[in-house]
Amino acid sequence: MIRLDGADTALPFVVDADAGDVAIGTRVEARFAADPPRTVEAIEAFVIA
Repeated sequence: MIRLDGADTALPFVVDADAGDVAIGTRVEARFAADPPRTVEAIEAFVIA
């Protein structure tokens, strides 16, 4: 799950449905599509905390 909170970066979460755990990753920069509206094209990389 990726939370897009209006910042320049996104905050990714990894959810383990079986264990009910949520790991919060570091903020990452998204690459946006060129044409409006600015939709997320790819998330480059993130490290799970």
